[in-house]
Amino acid sequence: MRRWMILTASLVAAPAAAQQSEPVPPPAVVAVVDLARVSGESLVGQLLSNQLETLQAEFETELNERRGTVEQNQADFQSLVQTFQEEREGLAEAEAQAREADLLERQQSLQDLIQAAQVDADARQRRFQNEVARLTAQLDGDIRPYINEVAETLGVNLLLPRSQTVFSRPELDITDRVIARVDEAFRAGEVANPVR
Repeated sequence: MRRWMILTASLVAAPAAAQQSEPVPPPAVVAVVDLARVSGESLVGQLLSNQLETLQAEFETELNERRGTVEQNQADFQSLVQTFQEEREGLAEAEAQAREADLLERQQSLQDLIQAAQVDADARQRRFQNEVARLTAQLDGDIRPYINEVAETLGVNLLLPRSQTVFSRPELDITDRVIARVDEAFRAGEVANPVR
C-alpha cells in the first residue's frame, strides 16, 4: 500500500514540475492600426486610389459607348417599325411581307447585339473587379512589412486592426506612425508603384 502511495505522489508531482519549467509568455504589448487609413492616406494608397478611379472611368466609358451603340440600334429599329406601320396599308402584299421579314431579321440582330453587349459588360465588370482585387492585395503586400516594422520597433507583440476592436485607448493607435513609415519608404523607392 505504501509503495502505491509513493508511485501516485510521483505521478502527481511530475506534471507539476513540467508546468513549472514551461516558459511564461511575456506580458502583451498591444497596439491597433487603422488599415483603411493607411491604405487611403499613405502616398502609395493615394496613388492606388487615383489609378482605381482611372480604371473605373475607363470601364464606365467603355460601357457607355457600348450602351450608346445598343440604344442607337434600338432607336433605328423602332423608327423602321414605325415607318413600316405607317406605310403598310399602301404597300403591295409581297413588298409588305418582304419588309416584315427584314424587320424580323433586324429584330433578331438587335437581340443578338443586346445579348453580346450584356455578355461583354459582364466580362468587363469581372475583369475590373479582378483588377481591383489584385491591386488591393498588392497594396496590402507592399505596406504590410512597414506595419510590422513599426510594431516591432515599438515593442508591440500583438497588433490588432482597428476595424476589429470594440474599444482601444487613442495612445495604442500606431496608424500615423505606419503612414509616415510607408510614405518614407515610398519616397525612397522601397514601395513600388501599385500598377506593375
